Amino acid sequence: AEDDVSRALRGFQHRSLFPTLVIHKNVLADLPPGFEQRLSDLCVRKYRDFANRFPGMDPNDLNDKFFSHQVTSVDHLQTEKAFKVWPELYRDSHDFRL
Repeated sequence: AEDDVSRALRGFQHRSLFPTLVIHKNVLADLPPGFEQRLSDLCVRKYRDFANRFPGMDPNDLNDKFFSHQVTSVDHLQTEKAFKVWPELYRDSHDFRL
């Protein structure tokens, strides 16, 4: 005799709802020499400075707050907020000019 679970599972259908195409490329060869180290150093410094403003905050909450604090819209990259938060990234980059 077939049990209830097996009978229920037999009725399932598989459908792809949100197929995802991922395109990737190693871009290091296309970047200026030392860029990845400069960017990494900048990010670590900015994160530590940000974390010092919120001592004792849960690390997961701090991480969420840090990423929410950043400008994420292309329309806002040339704003005063972007320049104030990360001038080295949005305005004063030695590698890329927006």
